[in-house]
Amino acid sequence: FSYLSLAINIDCGASESYLDSDKVKLWAGDKGFTTTGKSFGNSLKNPLNTLRFFPSGNKNCYSNIPVTKSRKTLVRTLFFYGNYDDRSSAPSFDVVYDGKHRDNVVFTNVSQLNNRAIFISEVIYFPASEDISVCLIRTSKSDVPFISSIEVYGLDADMYDGVGPDEGLLRRNLDLYGFKNVKRYEDTFGRLWFPLEPNDTGYTELKTLAPSIDITGVPNKPPANVMAKALSQDTITFTTKTLPLAGRQIYLALYFSEPKSLGRTMKRSFNVFLDDKQLNSAPIVPVFGKVTELVVRDIVATWQSKVIFRSTSDSMLPPIVNAMELYSISKGVGGDYGGGGQSGDDPDDDRNKGCREKKKPKPNEDARLKFEAAKQAATATQQGKPKPKLRVILSASLASAFAAISSVFLAIFCKRSQNAKSQSNTEPATSTGSAAEAGVEPLVGQQLASDSKPPRK
Repeated sequence: FSYLSLAINIDCGASESYLDSDKVKLWAGDKGFTTTGKSFGNSLKNPLNTLRFFPSGNKNCYSNIPVTKSRKTLVRTLFFYGNYDDRSSAPSFDVVYDGKHRDNVVFTNVSQLNNRAIFISEVIYFPASEDISVCLIRTSKSDVPFISSIEVYGLDADMYDGVGPDEGLLRRNLDLYGFKNVKRYEDTFGRLWFPLEPNDTGYTELKTLAPSIDITGVPNKPPANVMAKALSQDTITFTTKTLPLAGRQIYLALYFSEPKSLGRTMKRSFNVFLDDKQLNSAPIVPVFGKVTELVVRDIVATWQSKVIFRSTSDSMLPPIVNAMELYSISKGVGGDYGGGGQSGDDPDDDRNKGCREKKKPKPNEDARLKFEAAKQAATATQQGKPKPKLRVILSASLASAFAAISSVFLAIFCKRSQNAKSQSNTEPATSTGSAAEAGVEPLVGQQLASDSKPPRK
């Protein structure tokens, strides 16, 4: 499968660029994106076999990451602790995207889980320039920030409609099992789709009988593969535990597709609630072989909130749901959190001189030419090598693989922060037209996390 032309992958701590085993995704080493921190290697498969940690400075940044200005963009950062420091205590810290959208990186209180866990942070927003930054902010003197990888994907203009030019959608996920036994699904936009897990047991998994699933006209474009399965139960309940304890405004997208062709006497109809508030203005009636999308935003939810699906009185079948996306809405953090400052809160750190002097970055076009050269070199290096028996899949069940291309830069510079606005939509959209046949790729038994102690360099 192919990804959009704008897709940048940075393997943090790696010294060289390389193509993945499918020769589709190019991961760039992080030289040229940051000048601070120290790299560390372990025995895992790339890109989880390296990380970069930052023992000094209150702010350390990756800068000069190329994007398309004002194009809606997804940025993902991944953090695999793996007890690299032999402390069995995963640190907590903040990650700030482009000096504007701030997220908290917080692992569990169970060290055994943290040694295997992967923390994922994502933001969807409009970059204000052709280069963005990702900064790690120390929030405790005893905790050392680190990062495993950075990914950037361009999105279509109609996706996640209603997100203001200065807003951001923040999503977080903590996978405690290190992407073990994952499935790979196509997603042109590099999104990850994790298993839906209702609060109650006893739900039924339904596979679609449609020869293909049409996503035409559905703004957020969920992959047809993801829509090929649905969960069903008399009353479906999901918690929102990935949200903070304090209430946040959220963006919630729900996707439905009727898995079988219903007779005239059969009907599936239901409503969706956030706690006791109904979210849809009209009952949801999924269509066979097509996709219905329901988007709600600007309502307040906490980690205790519940998304509930209940049948209408005239429904003969229980509710279903195929996929769900939940984001908190960022209005921007303000302050000096972004840009190219490598240790922005430490004025005595000589490594911040480049930011204070406002060193001019190389033009973005020049950087992209460097990327093309790196890609050709990586391709030439891998030609003739035997293909690995197992491909490295960085994704989750009902999900796409990590994917993309990357680039190499040599300039570090400062950024600025901005503010935000909001909007909402509760009318479900249903797909129209035809679509290609959907297929489900096989289970991949590649375990990316390990119980064994990683070797030190």
